[in-house]
Amino acid sequence: AIADACTKVGLRAIVGEALLDGNTSAPERFNELGNKMLELKQRYKDNPYVDFNLAPHSIYGCSRQTLEKCAQVAADTGILLHMHLSETKSEVEQCIKEHGLRPVFYLKDIGIVDLPAVYAHGVWIDEEEIELLSEVPASIAICTESNLKLASGILPLASYKKHKVNLCFATDGVASNNNLDILSEMDVTAKLHKVVNNDPAFLPAVDIVRMATCDAAKALGISDKRGSLTVGKDADICILSLSELECQPLYNPYSHIVYALSSKNVRDVVVNGKIVLENRKLTQVDESSLTGESLPVEKKVSEVAFSGSIVRQGEMTALVFATGMNTYFGRTAKLVELAKTQSHFQKAVVKIGDYLIILAAVLVTIIFIVATQKHESFLQTLQFALVLVVAAIPAALPAVLSVTMAVGAMELAKKEAIVS
Repeated sequence: AIADACTKVGLRAIVGEALLDGNTSAPERFNELGNKMLELKQRYKDNPYVDFNLAPHSIYGCSRQTLEKCAQVAADTGILLHMHLSETKSEVEQCIKEHGLRPVFYLKDIGIVDLPAVYAHGVWIDEEEIELLSEVPASIAICTESNLKLASGILPLASYKKHKVNLCFATDGVASNNNLDILSEMDVTAKLHKVVNNDPAFLPAVDIVRMATCDAAKALGISDKRGSLTVGKDADICILSLSELECQPLYNPYSHIVYALSSKNVRDVVVNGKIVLENRKLTQVDESSLTGESLPVEKKVSEVAFSGSIVRQGEMTALVFATGMNTYFGRTAKLVELAKTQSHFQKAVVKIGDYLIILAAVLVTIIFIVATQKHESFLQTLQFALVLVVAAIPAALPAVLSVTMAVGAMELAKKEAIVS
């Protein structure tokens, strides 16, 4: 389905057979590892847009047996491997504890490191590991924005450059890098590592652009076909608009691409010689079908056009028969509002609020008892008690909720839970 969708849109893609031990631990599944990928590779061999590879998730997500099988399949077929590597410090510590080796040397022992592979992240890799990666067909896909958002760390980019390890850019998934914008990734990476290395001249814009194009093609093993505008290579071209005010004046095109432009400036895209994006509109598919509009594009007399419908061309005479809360959307919102079921969070808020009210009542009682024994003014004591009740609960509730959620998050983290 993914391959067909990419082909229809005109998008180049390498679709990975993702592997986690939960998917491959059964003997029959383990023996079939890689078969689906090879079957699809054969089926789409004449398709210029898509290719397939093996994607074992990570060292912590796959057993040694699974990784060894991946290495065997990759060695036998020559396909590209892709996996997460040393994204977090705890991931490295776990590898050392369980296998007695740092991640890169563990993969060397398995036989993966010697094979063509793209490793995402590579944040917590030491100098010896980097030296080893420089001697093999390995590439690091830098995911700076994801690493910053998740506080995973900052990869040793200067050391990678020193040892001439091939570097390219990636965004990671939408959950950890919401905009999936490679141009933004380039911008943040360049600026961050100038600060890290205390050198404004470190990683010039021309190097960043090369990493995103030529070096990315090298990482995927396709530098003979793509990565640069060269006679004989595939016509894959991205045209950036400079017509917006914020894009002027232009002095250095490389600096402009890295520091001034973003995905919003992508005007046209040509893939394999075919225009797939023209004036910021997809040409191979109806965009309305990708933005929540599931109704037929063509409307006939008496058919309903819901709010949010996109009219791509032509004219329509329509009657407005509902607005606001009387629309389908408004009625749905009203149903949600009237729902009687309370969420766990709502219940927790009410429960915490009850505890705070009881605590405030107890404190007020103690204050009155002490004030009575000290013969203090009843009016002043009453004022103080009212301030305590009225102000303390609203002030304390957010703090208590934050602590409660933090404790809950810690417990979920200990159980290695995935929360959506």
